[in-house]
Amino acid sequence: MRTNIDNELVPFLQRIERHLETVSLPTSAPPRLEPWEVNAFTKSDCASTLDDMYCIAAALRLKIEEEVGDLARARESGVVDAHLARRIEWTLTRARSVDALFDDLMNKGPFPPHSAEIEQLNRSRLRLIRVFSGLWLLHDQMTRRGPGA
Repeated sequence: MRTNIDNELVPFLQRIERHLETVSLPTSAPPRLEPWEVNAFTKSDCASTLDDMYCIAAALRLKIEEEVGDLARARESGVVDAHLARRIEWTLTRARSVDALFDDLMNKGPFPPHSAEIEQLNRSRLRLIRVFSGLWLLHDQMTRRGPGA
Protein backbone atom coordinates (compact mmCIF):
# COMPACT_ATOMS: atom_id res chain seq x y z
CA MET A 1 0.00 0.00 0.00
CA ARG A 2 1.21 3.47 -0.77
CA THR A 3 1.99 5.93 1.97
CA ASN A 4 0.53 9.42 2.38
CA ILE A 5 -2.86 8.24 1.16
CA ASP A 6 -6.07 9.51 2.72
CA ASN A 7 -7.55 6.93 5.10
CA GLU A 8 -10.92 7.39 3.40
CA LEU A 9 -9.45 6.15 0.11
CA VAL A 10 -7.57 3.11 1.46
CA PRO A 11 -10.50 0.66 1.05
CA PHE A 12 -10.97 1.76 -2.55
CA LEU A 13 -7.24 1.50 -3.34
CA GLN A 14 -7.24 -1.97 -1.79
CA ARG A 15 -10.27 -3.00 -3.83
CA ILE A 16 -8.52 -1.99 -7.05
CA GLU A 17 -5.25 -3.64 -5.99
CA ARG A 18 -7.08 -6.90 -5.11
CA HIS A 19 -8.77 -6.87 -8.48
CA LEU A 20 -5.48 -6.36 -10.28
CA GLU A 21 -3.88 -9.21 -8.29
CA THR A 22 -6.60 -11.62 -9.40
CA VAL A 23 -6.34 -10.95 -13.13
CA SER A 24 -3.56 -12.26 -15.30
CA LEU A 25 -3.51 -9.44 -17.84
CA PRO A 26 -3.67 -5.67 -17.31
CA THR A 27 -6.33 -5.59 -20.04
CA SER A 28 -8.61 -7.40 -17.59
CA ALA A 29 -8.51 -4.41 -15.25
CA PRO A 30 -11.69 -2.69 -14.11
CA PRO A 31 -13.38 -1.25 -17.19
CA ARG A 32 -12.85 2.38 -16.27
CA LEU A 33 -9.18 2.07 -15.33
CA GLU A 34 -6.79 3.53 -17.88
CA PRO A 35 -3.66 1.56 -18.85
CA TRP A 36 -1.35 4.11 -17.18
CA GLU A 37 -3.46 3.85 -14.03
CA VAL A 38 -3.05 0.06 -14.08
CA ASN A 39 0.70 0.62 -14.46
CA ALA A 40 0.70 3.02 -11.52
CA PHE A 41 -1.00 0.40 -9.34
CA THR A 42 1.41 -2.34 -10.36
CA LYS A 43 4.56 -0.33 -9.60
CA SER A 44 6.22 -0.46 -6.22
CA ASP A 45 4.95 1.76 -3.42
CA CYS A 46 5.30 5.49 -4.07
CA ALA A 47 6.94 4.99 -7.43
CA SER A 48 6.27 8.63 -8.24
CA THR A 49 4.01 11.50 -7.35
CA LEU A 50 2.32 11.11 -10.73
CA ASP A 51 1.68 7.40 -10.10
CA ASP A 52 0.24 8.22 -6.68
CA MET A 53 -2.02 10.84 -8.24
CA TYR A 54 -3.31 8.33 -10.80
CA CYS A 55 -3.99 5.82 -8.02
CA ILE A 56 -5.71 8.41 -5.84
CA ALA A 57 -7.85 9.62 -8.75
CA ALA A 58 -8.90 6.07 -9.64
CA ALA A 59 -9.77 5.28 -6.01
CA LEU A 60 -11.64 8.55 -5.71
CA ARG A 61 -13.68 7.72 -8.83
CA LEU A 62 -14.63 4.37 -7.30
CA LYS A 63 -15.59 6.08 -4.03
CA ILE A 64 -17.66 8.66 -5.88
CA GLU A 65 -19.50 5.98 -7.86
CA GLU A 66 -20.36 4.21 -4.62
CA GLU A 67 -21.53 7.42 -2.97
CA VAL A 68 -23.71 8.34 -5.95
CA GLY A 69 -25.54 5.06 -5.39
CA ASP A 70 -25.76 5.68 -1.64
CA LEU A 71 -27.10 9.18 -2.21
CA ALA A 72 -29.63 8.00 -4.79
CA ARG A 73 -30.93 5.38 -2.32
CA ALA A 74 -31.08 8.01 0.43
CA ARG A 75 -33.00 10.27 -1.90
CA GLU A 76 -35.54 7.52 -2.56
CA SER A 77 -36.00 6.97 1.17
CA GLY A 78 -36.14 10.70 1.86
CA VAL A 79 -33.42 10.49 4.54
CA VAL A 80 -29.75 11.40 4.25
CA ASP A 81 -27.92 10.53 7.45
CA ALA A 82 -25.20 12.79 8.81
CA HIS A 83 -22.47 10.19 8.20
CA LEU A 84 -23.29 9.99 4.48
CA ALA A 85 -23.44 13.78 4.23
CA ARG A 86 -19.98 14.09 5.85
CA ARG A 87 -18.54 11.39 3.55
CA ILE A 88 -19.87 13.17 0.49
CA GLU A 89 -18.59 16.57 1.65
CA TRP A 90 -15.12 15.07 2.17
CA THR A 91 -15.22 13.38 -1.24
CA LEU A 92 -16.29 16.53 -3.06
CA THR A 93 -13.56 18.55 -1.35
CA ARG A 94 -10.91 15.93 -2.11
CA ALA A 95 -12.01 15.63 -5.73
CA ARG A 96 -11.66 19.40 -6.15
CA SER A 97 -8.12 19.26 -4.78
CA VAL A 98 -7.13 16.35 -7.06
CA ASP A 99 -8.60 18.23 -10.02
CA ALA A 100 -6.44 21.21 -9.07
CA LEU A 101 -3.37 18.93 -8.99
CA PHE A 102 -4.20 17.67 -12.47
CA ASP A 103 -4.58 21.27 -13.65
CA ASP A 104 -1.23 22.29 -12.14
CA LEU A 105 0.58 19.35 -13.73
CA MET A 106 -1.02 19.98 -17.11
CA ASN A 107 -0.40 23.73 -17.13
CA LYS A 108 2.72 24.20 -15.00
CA GLY A 109 4.30 20.76 -15.00
CA PRO A 110 7.33 19.48 -16.86
CA PHE A 111 5.42 17.95 -19.76
CA PRO A 112 5.44 19.51 -23.22
CA PRO A 113 2.07 20.59 -24.65
CA HIS A 114 0.28 17.93 -26.69
CA SER A 115 2.51 15.18 -25.29
CA ALA A 116 1.35 11.68 -24.39
CA GLU A 117 1.72 12.60 -20.72
CA ILE A 118 -0.61 15.58 -21.10
CA GLU A 119 -3.16 13.42 -22.92
CA GLN A 120 -3.03 10.84 -20.13
CA LEU A 121 -3.40 13.50 -17.45
CA ASN A 122 -6.30 15.03 -19.32
CA ARG A 123 -8.08 11.69 -19.79
CA SER A 124 -7.74 10.73 -16.11
CA ARG A 125 -8.81 14.22 -15.08
CA LEU A 126 -11.89 14.13 -17.29
CA ARG A 127 -12.87 10.72 -15.90
CA LEU A 128 -12.70 12.21 -12.41
CA ILE A 129 -14.66 15.32 -13.42
CA ARG A 130 -17.33 13.13 -15.04
CA VAL A 131 -18.15 11.18 -11.87
CA PHE A 132 -17.55 14.22 -9.64
CA SER A 133 -20.16 16.22 -11.54
CA GLY A 134 -22.78 13.50 -11.02
CA LEU A 135 -22.20 13.42 -7.27
CA TRP A 136 -22.03 17.20 -7.04
CA LEU A 137 -25.32 17.63 -8.92
CA LEU A 138 -27.14 15.11 -6.71
CA HIS A 139 -25.66 16.63 -3.57
CA ASP A 140 -26.48 20.17 -4.67
CA GLN A 141 -30.04 19.23 -5.53
CA MET A 142 -30.57 17.59 -2.16
CA THR A 143 -29.00 20.40 -0.14
CA ARG A 144 -31.05 23.04 -1.98
CA ARG A 145 -34.37 21.24 -2.00
CA GLY A 146 -34.11 18.48 0.60
CA PRO A 147 -33.88 14.68 0.23
CA GLY A 148 -37.11 14.18 -1.71
CA ALA A 149 -36.27 16.79 -4.37
